[in-house]
Amino acid sequence: MSKSNAKKIGIIGAINVDEIAFIDNEIIPYDSNNATRHLSVGGVGANIARNLNKLQHPTTLITAFSSSDIEGLWLIEQLKKEKLDIKNIACEKTSKFIAFCDQHNDLHLAINDMKAFENAMSIAKLSAYQAQIKAFDVLIVDANFSQAVLLYLIKEFPGPIYAEAISKTKVSRLKPILSKLQGLKLNEQEALSLLDKSEGSPKMLITELQTLGPKEILLTIGSKGAIIADETGIKTYPSITVKNAHTIGAGDAFFAGYLHGKLTDQAKALSALALAKITLETKESVHPKLSLSLFNQTYKEFNHE
Repeated sequence: MSKSNAKKIGIIGAINVDEIAFIDNEIIPYDSNNATRHLSVGGVGANIARNLNKLQHPTTLITAFSSSDIEGLWLIEQLKKEKLDIKNIACEKTSKFIAFCDQHNDLHLAINDMKAFENAMSIAKLSAYQAQIKAFDVLIVDANFSQAVLLYLIKEFPGPIYAEAISKTKVSRLKPILSKLQGLKLNEQEALSLLDKSEGSPKMLITELQTLGPKEILLTIGSKGAIIADETGIKTYPSITVKNAHTIGAGDAFFAGYLHGKLTDQAKALSALALAKITLETKESVHPKLSLSLFNQTYKEFNHE
């Protein structure tokens, strides 16, 4: 992939400070639990953008955070070396994501403070980037916006759009734009919520989602792995085995890896699995040493299995 013919990727989504507590032993409710605290750059939109940028795609992240509060200044300092093109909309305060991971490093509970971000990402402020949005070759959005903003974005952008569900509560915001989506990444609980169902097999959920618009579906199913549906059909992939795995950011990496495979004509599923594996090996939401060389090495390992 040469930079002269590489597609321009636009990502409109959240960036925040991830504060993660890794609890030492089995979680004891209603009590103080011993843990190790870790700070990381996070936010679904930012995670996807940083992964793709490190894989040498021309990537622009349109987001919102404060450039004057402690969290925002910390984000700026952390991102200096990455040279990611960030278009920042002024925000009252920087968003925070606080997570509690159990003794197996799996997410147990998380909270997010995103109200200031959602207020900042208005149609009026995004319209300042109208020309740039139209010039992207691919657009990726997350569900951290109002339905009005999402409808505005799909109206402005004529090319393929991919979306990330974020959570059970926010995924419903994607309903009005499903028919316009090329692809969608979500987990099993988010799929049930989006379809207003209490139960259903993963493959049934995928088939129903495809009838509503998006032809490419990435459905993660926890310890059972993931299912990818695209023009080649529907296929299930087992979960990745990594010693002392850290799951924060792995789903975003899975999505970014899939997109990398699609943009470079590599096997999309293997690309998704390779990037997810790399991310599972770090406490960071995006592997600090991620490079195209490291990715290609891991991709080859999957390709030979």
